[in-house]
Amino acid sequence: MLILVVLAFLTIVSAYAVEENLIESVRVHKNRVDIAPHAAFKKQYLKGNFFAEYEEDINLEVFDYSIQTMPFLMNVISIVWISGNTYYLDEMDRELYHSLERVKKVFKTMYPRTSWNGELRVRKLVDHPLPFAPVPEERTALLFSGGIDSTSTALAHCDKKQLFITAWGHWDLPLHEQSLWQTRKKKIIAFAQQCSELQQKDENLHHSAPRNETSCIRSNYAAFLNWEYLSNLTPEIIKWRLGTVEGLGWVGLTAPILLTKKYPVLRIASSHTWLYPYPSAASPFVDNNLFFCGLRVLHDQFDMTREDKIAFIARTCKELKMDPPFLKICSLEKKNDANCGSCRKCLSSAIGFLAINENPKEYGINIERSTLIKRTLTLLAPEKLNFYTILFFKGIQKTIQERLEQGKPVPEELKVLLTIDFNEKRAYDVEKQHKLDWQEMLALLPDRGDLPLTMAGN
Repeated sequence: MLILVVLAFLTIVSAYAVEENLIESVRVHKNRVDIAPHAAFKKQYLKGNFFAEYEEDINLEVFDYSIQTMPFLMNVISIVWISGNTYYLDEMDRELYHSLERVKKVFKTMYPRTSWNGELRVRKLVDHPLPFAPVPEERTALLFSGGIDSTSTALAHCDKKQLFITAWGHWDLPLHEQSLWQTRKKKIIAFAQQCSELQQKDENLHHSAPRNETSCIRSNYAAFLNWEYLSNLTPEIIKWRLGTVEGLGWVGLTAPILLTKKYPVLRIASSHTWLYPYPSAASPFVDNNLFFCGLRVLHDQFDMTREDKIAFIARTCKELKMDPPFLKICSLEKKNDANCGSCRKCLSSAIGFLAINENPKEYGINIERSTLIKRTLTLLAPEKLNFYTILFFKGIQKTIQERLEQGKPVPEELKVLLTIDFNEKRAYDVEKQHKLDWQEMLALLPDRGDLPLTMAGN
């Protein structure tokens, strides 16, 4: 009898157990949202509370709870899944809820040896009819840092009105560096205006196209997560942000801007291609699965290699008779918003421009040719060869070889690159990673209409 009483008591306690809310409090004032997460969740995975502040034309007070909390939610949802715990959220957009179900399946496929048993339960799903007529062929929003990837995407869609969205708070744009941010912001505004002027002048573009816009976010999205702890949760994910956050986090941060400024599509420039067969959250299998409030996300130019984009930028500048843009490539130089000319990204990008007989100095990579070659050969030492470096230089090798066969000019000092073996097996960083099965991954997409499949062999 005593056992039955105890069991009945435990059943009653379980039925009325306290539900753990992912969010303890939300404070919204005009264009800023501050969110305090669940205390134990914060203690284990985060470094503090979250905030996001937008420009004055973004009034967060007009949105409901589900939109106000998206900037935070999308930066931590992968933590919820890996935590093994169940958390509750008061409201979520219905489309987003089903999108995240699909993304969770993507993570389970990309990282099969990792447990994704954590769950986010939503008390109320909210339908958000799109408050404006979608015209994606006429306007598009894009994340814009001023690097090679985002610049290539911007030029590829120069026939549309574009909204350039940039965030202040990334690890190469820390919140305490206000002068650095102001310098970067001016360059981004100048480039957006330059593209607007091309729209007005060029015969092949829309003469009546309205001027482009810019919008900025100030947030601690990159600082409030405990990256060191998160990057040790599973051996399958070495860098937590690249592995699980990228597109998800950006979508959450930009949602209030897209809805306010009436842009139906957010484009996220690719950083990888079909030739990079390893797991990453910077992928169309994450981005293209995201829908919310009648809006959608597109992972752009996944079929173009970095060398392809360099050639595209140079060619487009000539065709449109525009000055070469400053490209923010380096993530090490944080004082002057310049490119250091010494890191892997600077050196490989400079070589990429030189391989097509373009002067990298015109694009903001200020380094002498003799120094460039010496530093590059040091970069290509066997112990420093990661997979991404090998992949990029294989593309440069191919470009050099094709140009020589076509009788096009190639700087003499670059021909030494043809003698280097860029076998993928030499990469030091792929031993613990498993290659993705593209057919398996493609089955996880809602559609294939916006994703060229040529490089996947389909």
